[in-house]
Amino acid sequence: MKTLILNLLLLSLISTAVHAQENTAQLEAVQFFQDYVADYNDYLANGNPSAVTEVTQHFHMPLLQFPKSGAIALNSREQLGKNLKSFLDGLKSKGVQRIVWQKIQAHQLDEDTIIANNVANAILSNGKVAKQLAAFYILNKSEGEWRIVSLKQHPLENLLQVH
Repeated sequence: MKTLILNLLLLSLISTAVHAQENTAQLEAVQFFQDYVADYNDYLANGNPSAVTEVTQHFHMPLLQFPKSGAIALNSREQLGKNLKSFLDGLKSKGVQRIVWQKIQAHQLDEDTIIANNVANAILSNGKVAKQLAAFYILNKSEGEWRIVSLKQHPLENLLQVH
């Protein structure tokens, strides 16, 4: 009986430790995405050109993307920066002043990999939502930092529930 109780106690402690590690990674993912969108918003609100460079620091190179034309691997931050600037300038031309996360979901697959699915609202100066954006991400932790290694924008109705 003592062995059973000790085994149950040990199992409970291991389960608690695993959940604590998962919760830490989820909190790190949420913070990562808050920092990521803050750089987007710096460019949208202030036109700060260095903000685009800061956004690129959230990505691992090469970065795997999946546009409608087919999978591509971006190998340089310079090209990524040009693509991001074009994307952000397109939002600015529609009057978007900031992006706000509506939903951030993250699930840790192992100690250095997180999958995440996010919904973002592109907000106009009057506070109305101009557009909703959804994307699926794979993050990898390297040298103590989370980085996006792959992303796919997708229709909102195809949002994957990540827990």
